[in-house]
Amino acid sequence: MRHLLSYPFIICALLFISLSSCKDHEEKEKEPVSYLEQNAKAFSKELDLSNIQKFQLSPEAEDAISDWVQFSAVKSEIENLEGSSLQRIVNNSDNLVEEIKKMQDSIPEKFDVVPIESRLNVLLTKAKVLQQSANRNKIDTTAIKQGGTELYQAFGYLQIQLNEVFLEGLPDFDIDMDRKQDSIRKAKELEKED
Repeated sequence: MRHLLSYPFIICALLFISLSSCKDHEEKEKEPVSYLEQNAKAFSKELDLSNIQKFQLSPEAEDAISDWVQFSAVKSEIENLEGSSLQRIVNNSDNLVEEIKKMQDSIPEKFDVVPIESRLNVLLTKAKVLQQSANRNKIDTTAIKQGGTELYQAFGYLQIQLNEVFLEGLPDFDIDMDRKQDSIRKAKELEKED
């Protein structure tokens, strides 16, 4: 008689265990997948910069920046944007901001002029915008593409500005403006005397 009571108990216990394991298996399948895992395909796409105009440094500018290590580091990072996956750009956004800050802090005397400083500020701003887009909870791949493209363009414009340091014969607009302001000031003084 004892054996008869234990068989139903064992059967119920086995049935309970099997139902519990099925339920655990279903719960594991329903675990939330991270945003990046859900969008892995979108983040694996490469940044296409083939339609963006590329700029080269003139030989004089290239020679002048040869000792500017931080410029070379940023140039390498920017050139690596082309063909990079969006995920790599997201992962590298903090590093880009840091490298650009180092470049700004180490600008050689030859290039320490307002137009180049302005281009460096624009470059840093574009890098920070990209960094903000990359650090959101739900990353917008369109914003990453746009940020990477704008950063690449901003670096090209910086290269143009570096080249312009070595162009001869360009008028110095700051000096011309100072002369015009002096002329206006003198004319106003003459009017007051009359």
